[in-house]
Order: sequence, then C-alpha cells, then structure tokens
Amino acid sequence: MIGVVDPGFSTENGLSLHMAIPRTKYDSDERIAVLHRQIVDRVAAVPGVVSAGMVNRLPLAGNNFVLPFELESAPGKSVMLQVRSVTPDYFRTMSIPSLQGRTLDERDGAMAPLVAAERWLNMAIIVAFAGASLLLAGAGLYGVIASSVTDRRREFGVRLALGATRSDVSRLVLRKGAALAGTGAALGLGGAVALIRGMESLLYGVPRFDPVSFSAAGALLFGVALIASYLPARRAALTDPARTLRTE
Repeated sequence: MIGVVDPGFSTENGLSLHMAIPRTKYDSDERIAVLHRQIVDRVAAVPGVVSAGMVNRLPLAGNNFVLPFELESAPGKSVMLQVRSVTPDYFRTMSIPSLQGRTLDERDGAMAPLVAAERWLNMAIIVAFAGASLLLAGAGLYGVIASSVTDRRREFGVRLALGATRSDVSRLVLRKGAALAGTGAALGLGGAVALIRGMESLLYGVPRFDPVSFSAAGALLFGVALIASYLPARRAALTDPARTLRTE
C-alpha cells in the first residue's frame, strides 16, 4: 500500500509555498540566487521556524527532470535519476537523512569545483602530505643511523679486526634501521587504530580496518627504512680497522 511506504522524507509540521520568479526583473542566475538566499534567510529568521529550504520541484510532484547516470561498479549500465535544484538546508528541512558523505552547504556555489574534481584535489593533497611525511621520516631515520655509525666507528673497526666480515657489519646497521622502522610502524598502527573512527567519512568503499592498506603502509615504511639505512651501512662496512684503531 502506498500509504505505508516510507518516501524518504517527512512533511510533518512543514509548510510549502509555490512561487514564480519574474524573469523580466530577475534576468540572471546570479540575481535569482541572491533572491533565493534572501527568502530562505528571512523565512528561517521567523520565530518558531526550525529550518527553511527551497527546491525547484517538490518530491512526488511529477513533471520530473531526469538524467542518465552510470555507476563505476557497473560500467556500461546506466540508471535514470531525477534531478532537483535545492538550497543547502533543504535536506534538513525535509528530514532527508544523509547516508554517506556530507550534504550541501554554502561552499557548493556556482564557482565551486565539481564534486569529482574536489575529491581528486583532496586526494592529491593527502598524497602530497603523505609523500612529504615519508620523505621526512626517511631523512630523519638516515640522520639517526648515520650518527650512530659515526659514534660506533671504533666498535666496527674492532669487529672487523677480530674477523667480522664487511657484510656482518652492514647487516648490523641494517638491523638497527629495521628495528627503528618496526617500532615506528607499531606506534603508527596503534595511533591509526585509535584515530580511525574520526576518518570514516574519508574511507569510501574501504573497510574500517583494511589489512591490505595496513600491510602496504608497513611494507612501504620498511622499504624506506632500508633505503635510508643503506648508505650508513655501506659506510660502516668500508671502515678501515687499522686506521680506526690507530686514530682512537
């Protein structure tokens, strides 16, 4: 029965008004947008009004404007969607819940980038910051390992003099880099688990705890750690034991 079907919105305690805007007086989209904002702001300021919004066609009013829409998960198959022009508070006024993402707000004006472009821009910014953070982490790890190699130069000379191979010394330095990377990965994983709830809105189509993402991040961190440790390890392996012992 139609009477018991949930339409996805509520008209309880709501009032609607149909109005026609004279194009002779408001002859541009910019002027019409200003008029819309003024009307909504004045109605919302009336005592007792919780929220106010505007739409070009009320739901289920017929005379719909539709556009084909293709899903990324089903390429080649399109569905027809009804299109509405609304003001930011329309969804709140109609009690239409947001299932995912965010609703419209004042940022979504005529000069705002398209949603897809905005998503790619946000992703590019996130990737840039992640790359910069990774480079800083690698540089910091290199500095720590290089300083440690300098401080342990006499130790490496003694080891080589007592029969250790240069590969043994190199592996010793690389293990230290791996240990530091492992500690950082463990702390980072703990922090990610603690903060993941606050980032759920950014994880479109990705599970909250995605093992592939965490594994890839850990593998990348270890790769950067090995690269950052390579030069100090090579320098440690090239230590001249006789010269080091004479200097000390």
